[in-house]
Amino acid sequence: MKKQHLLIIFLIILSTNIYGARWSVFSNCDSGDAVLDINQFNQYEFQFVIRSPRIIDYLVKTDVNQRNNVGEIVIPLHRQSENIWSKHHHRHFEYILERNYEFMHYKVFRGIISQQGKWIRQELLADWQFYSCH
Repeated sequence: MKKQHLLIIFLIILSTNIYGARWSVFSNCDSGDAVLDINQFNQYEFQFVIRSPRIIDYLVKTDVNQRNNVGEIVIPLHRQSENIWSKHHHRHFEYILERNYEFMHYKVFRGIISQQGKWIRQELLADWQFYSCH
């Protein structure tokens, strides 16, 4: 009987999404080619989802992004200011997304971490602008 109770509690936790993320659209660009989602449980956690096959091919060829199992690129980001989101990746990449009025500018830099622990940008690897962002 106790195992059944634990299973029911576990299913309730999963169904209410207490420990996960609940994503909602924060900004939609180019009629859905790219979407910035916000986690409803953590207002500083975002994900940038790229769906356009043409843009995905470009970013995959630059070797800075990979497709997920449904063919999208999903970049987890953290809010740095009102209009800037970024993330450092363990492969020494820095992902930056900047919003300027009705467009978003997505850039990827290669860099290193100095002995003092400070990020140093070295090379711009990818640069793309998304328009009609609402």
